[in-house]
Parts: sequence; C-alpha cells; structure tokens
Amino acid sequence: MKRFIDIGCQTGNADEGVKEFCFFDTVIDQFETFQEECCWTSAKEFTEYYDGSELERYLSLMPDEFK
Repeated sequence: MKRFIDIGCQTGNADEGVKEFCFFDTVIDQFETFQEECCWTSAKEFTEYYDGSELERYLSLMPDEFK
C-alpha cells in the first residue's frame, strides 16, 4: 500500500513555508524513490520525477494543499 507522508516538519523547512512530502510503500517497507529523489515540494515537481504508470494513483493520495 502506498502512503503519502508530509515531511515538512521533519526537514525543518515548514517554518519557512516549504511543504515537502514523500511516499512510503508498506509492502516493501521503504520510502519510494524516482530518479534518485524521494522528497518533493509539489505535485508538479513529483510528476517531473515520476517515471511509472500509476501517476494518477499517487496524485490521488495527495492533499489539495500539495497540488
């Protein structure tokens, strides 16, 4: 199962208004990486790195504030 994770508070950038997120795969128990990146700031940025066939699935997991 894919999980959307808001990591802005963990990176220390939330105080500066930067929102960051990643995706965690509970089946393999790992954060997902696309083109050697595992953290993004917007849906637009994520789509630039995503290289798979399930883009809509990932986008549907994102809260509106990240789109």
